[in-house]
Amino acid sequence: MSLIEASPKTLAYLKSFKGLDVNEQISGLAASMPTEPLSGFTGLVEAGAIEFKVKTIKNGWYSTEMIVHEQPLVQTRDLGSLPRCPSAWAAFWAWFAVNVTTCGAFAPFPVAAFACAAGFAVGGAIIDFNRGC
Repeated sequence: MSLIEASPKTLAYLKSFKGLDVNEQISGLAASMPTEPLSGFTGLVEAGAIEFKVKTIKNGWYSTEMIVHEQPLVQTRDLGSLPRCPSAWAAFWAWFAVNVTTCGAFAPFPVAAFACAAGFAVGGAIIDFNRGC
């Protein structure tokens, strides 16, 4: 939790969800990934490599957009290799978090949830998380 609280840009992202308890958001993010990837994640957010934009749609529903300010992270070899450094793990967990939050919204609609998860699975297979190493 201290890693998140020490990152002004990460805190700004968590506070952008109006009406949600920011302390619960901090606890949830801290619990969602191990310390090393979380450190890499907050480092990437602070450096401006990853930017999140949250828009309130209506009635407590949000639209979240993640912007990666780098060259496309497409693998050219080692398809399916595991992340090898903190920033690679951070990129993986950022992708995972966006996957969960985006597809989780479709939980009441199983077909849409499955299609969303399938799209993220294909996308995750071509992303080179280790490029940041």
